[in-house]
Amino acid sequence: MEFILDTVDLEEIKDGVDHMPIVGVTSNPSIVKKTSPEDFFGHMRKVREIIGKERSLHVQVISLDAETIVKEAHRILEEIDDQVYIKVPVSYEGLPPSTDGMITTYPPRDHMDGFFMARMKRIS
Repeated sequence: MEFILDTVDLEEIKDGVDHMPIVGVTSNPSIVKKTSPEDFFGHMRKVREIIGKERSLHVQVISLDAETIVKEAHRILEEIDDQVYIKVPVSYEGLPPSTDGMITTYPPRDHMDGFFMARMKRIS
């Protein structure tokens, strides 16, 4: 069993890192909205600082069409770091980026429910 925190609250993450064997942090738009960070990318970089590179960070795209999903995923990787797992909607628009070689998908996990995790391939 792996523990992944489902929050972007910095104090909750610090507490989780200190007291639980967490392997990562995941987020989605509704979780982020609860915290209402002024600077989303700055906030997520703080999350990364707390959890370090040895733990996974999962960020969900909010775009709905394939082209914008890919652009948004690239921006997330540029603004936070290139080790972020991108959560992409499992939909007709979300699946094309995974089948055209731009996204490497990973096996689904129980907590994904309607999303799959992916790592964007670097595109020169």
